[in-house]
Amino acid sequence: MRGILTVLIVFSAPAFACEAVINKNPSNIRITGEGCAAEIRYGETSGAFVSEVKDLGNGFLVQDLLDGDYCSGAETAIVIQDCNSGRAAIFGGQTDVSFEIDTDDAGNQVLSPQTQLMEKIEASALAEMPMTIEAILVDAKASNVPYSFETATSSTIAMNGRKFPLSCGCKTVYPGLLPADG
Repeated sequence: MRGILTVLIVFSAPAFACEAVINKNPSNIRITGEGCAAEIRYGETSGAFVSEVKDLGNGFLVQDLLDGDYCSGAETAIVIQDCNSGRAAIFGGQTDVSFEIDTDDAGNQVLSPQTQLMEKIEASALAEMPMTIEAILVDAKASNVPYSFETATSSTIAMNGRKFPLSCGCKTVYPGLLPADG
């Protein structure tokens, strides 16, 4: 099994350092990267981004989504795909640029509910007992993740009117596991 990232919500692409992301000529043109990554820049520091797919093992994949301003705040989400069943869970919410940290009522920094859930998903995958899509959605709701829902791995998601297909991940990493309708 390939290695698991320790915190997947933090975008590792250097383009997400605010000073490196200024785009004087936003083009609204899709830039497709390796491993199913895609990006559309629609402002100097804003755009929609889908990360490279990461293999959690046993037919499970993860991708990060970001839509909004890279410097001041954006809608972020995590997509967990189960290529065995053709089902995916998407969970996330509005965030500032510190994707993994929240502040509690007392002003202390704590891991965001999304980060805590992702750590639980990673731990279960590492133990080769991956969480089901149902369990991920139940935990998201119980953990007060701002939103979560289920979709198909063959679906297309829209961020700020821009469409991104989810199907690339399973087709690329686990082509033999595609369900009959996938």
